[in-house]
Amino acid sequence: LNHHYSIATPNFISRPNQTIVNAEGRGFLARQKEPYDTVMIHTIDSFAAALSGAYVLSENYLYTVEAFQQYYRSLSNTGVIQLTRWLYPQMPREELRLFATAMEALRNEGIERPEQHLMLITRGDMRDYMADLLMFKQPVHLASMKKFTGWLHANHFNVAYPLNAAAKFNYPGPIVDTMVQYYSAGRQNEFFDRYTFDVKPVMDDSPFFFQTNRLQHLWESYPKAAGMQDTIQGKWPFLVFSLLIVESLAILSLLLWSIGRKQSQSVPFSALATATLLGFSFSFFEIFMVQKLVLLFGHPIYSMLIGIPVLLIGTGLGSWHSQKLGDRYRKHPILGVMLPPVAIVLFTLELLWFSSIDCSLNLSLRYVLSLVSLLGVSFLMGVPFPQLIQR
Repeated sequence: LNHHYSIATPNFISRPNQTIVNAEGRGFLARQKEPYDTVMIHTIDSFAAALSGAYVLSENYLYTVEAFQQYYRSLSNTGVIQLTRWLYPQMPREELRLFATAMEALRNEGIERPEQHLMLITRGDMRDYMADLLMFKQPVHLASMKKFTGWLHANHFNVAYPLNAAAKFNYPGPIVDTMVQYYSAGRQNEFFDRYTFDVKPVMDDSPFFFQTNRLQHLWESYPKAAGMQDTIQGKWPFLVFSLLIVESLAILSLLLWSIGRKQSQSVPFSALATATLLGFSFSFFEIFMVQKLVLLFGHPIYSMLIGIPVLLIGTGLGSWHSQKLGDRYRKHPILGVMLPPVAIVLFTLELLWFSSIDCSLNLSLRYVLSLVSLLGVSFLMGVPFPQLIQR
């Protein structure tokens, strides 16, 4: 910013009235005690990755209901949150899910009329395909709304919501207004079920904000004339991902059938099936672990670089220690039966515990708590491995 982009951002970093912090936004905000007048999240996702459709298959904890609640609590009494996402000209998706997530967050905060705290704004004649959601700490009164709307129109912005029938450009206001009416009647789930795309609010349990396709979109060509946004977030990444799953399962089935056929006399089918299921469970545990640690560590790179090695080390220690348990297995077979259920119970409790850890905790403390808990579960998961190999 001080060199290559100094013309566009003159003295941006060296200004005396600001502080530049390099940190994950949600975790940083949770550790702050002072309220903020403005919180801005302006299309922070990499456009290069968006072109490949990568975000359709990835999670993001910045656009969940819990995150919006955290942003709302961090505001001053006159504060506002601005979130900018892509505008889909053919049919709203991200912008509608953004609005629905904000509605759900405000309802969880005890706001009876959440729509009075929200505005949806588009740019000019919508040629740059951007939508801004404004989320106010206080309800927006009619007088201030008219004054603000006048300023927006003078600066070539359009107010899509609250709906104004006289506005020249109010897309996607009518659809947003319909969703608000369903919310007011307590029938929002009916709206989400009937809508073409999946625009339900996303939670920390399943933070896939960018995945709005449904199963029927696997083979449908929607929209007929795809624009830039549909190339970015269209059906093709969803289709490729689905085909990869089918192909992987087909190849795995052929491999298992071939191995079982060649070694049918030396490898019991029960042992082969058990090893296969154990491998699948280990892989799924790895996926969930990385996902949950992203929220705690603030970045997927940290989650993978720290979490996966600890998981493998714990599994290795469990496998090494199982040699000492060999005689106990033979004398007390109940141990071999009880270890997997115990690991599953601990795994479930661990996932719940990961979700409840306060992001405001010191980062080093979060590292220690998460990794110590991972060692225990991965140790139990590693104990059965040598026994299966010996069989």
